[in-house]
Order: sequence, then structure tokens, then C-alpha cells
Amino acid sequence: LTACANGTTQLTGSGTANATNPWTSSNTAVATVNNTGFVSGISAGTTIITYTDSNGCIATATITIDALPVTSPINY
Repeated sequence: LTACANGTTQLTGSGTANATNPWTSSNTAVATVNNTGFVSGISAGTTIITYTDSNGCIATATITIDALPVTSPINY
């Protein structure tokens, strides 16, 4: 999965989500995730997003956040 810095993406997990902390990011400097699986890109890099359901089953997804493209003015 990929997203851009300052971009977002929505993840979904099966079953009933863990009530206390269903979604976590291994590197919050790269991306954060809220309790509904909404991921926000912070800076370029890679993080692992972990989903835990109410039975304690865990699924992970590796997300790469790409840097925003840089543009330059065109001189005529």
C-alpha cells in the first residue's frame, strides 16, 4: 500500500474491532492511524499498520508513504 505525505487512505478490518486500540502504526513519524483505520501520511518512509480484532487476532499491512513531488518554475 502507498500514500503520499499529507495524504490519507482508509483501511478496513474484518470482524469486530478490539474495543481499546484496534489500529496502531509502528512508526507514527511516517503515518498515523485512528481507531477506525483512517491512515494519515506524515513523512516519507515505511510503517507497519496493525489491526487487532476483539478475539485478539492480528493482521498487518506495510504502508509506504512517498514524499510530495517537487516542482520547479519553467523559465522562458
